[in-house]
Amino acid sequence: MVWAALAVIVVLGVTVPVAGWLASRRLVPRHLPSAAGFGLPAGPADRWLADRHGLAAWQRHQVRQAVQFGRAVADPRLRGAARDLAAAVLRDEVTMGRGVRLAGWILLAEAVLIVAGAVFALAGPAVVAGMVSMPIGVWLAVRGSVVLRMAHGGPERAWRRNV
Repeated sequence: MVWAALAVIVVLGVTVPVAGWLASRRLVPRHLPSAAGFGLPAGPADRWLADRHGLAAWQRHQVRQAVQFGRAVADPRLRGAARDLAAAVLRDEVTMGRGVRLAGWILLAEAVLIVAGAVFALAGPAVVAGMVSMPIGVWLAVRGSVVLRMAHGGPERAWRRNV
């Protein structure tokens, strides 16, 4: 009986991944290739930066991060690109930052659920579980609010700081 169960596990452990691999070979990529052929698949901001300024992937990454979080670019040669991208985002020509804002809201929702579970655990017999999970929930709430605060108004701050 043990051998039959082991055989089923081995058969499933081999056939399912091989079938998935064979099926995925025929799929068409969902993402466009990277703008200008450098780096990972490009989003709208990536394509905009490559078209307008001809930046390499690591330069586009620096500019995107600076505009997303409202920072000044360390490299003075990239400040014009950061200011242009921030202006384009403010004019709604380019969309960016939805994933960061979504991550902040997910962190806040997770914090609310963990704190609610901690309150119920503190009210019941599982006091230790409530005492352990309460700081975790508070930490996640702080992280989520910091992420949302940094992403809110980032392009405007980047436009002012990259002169």
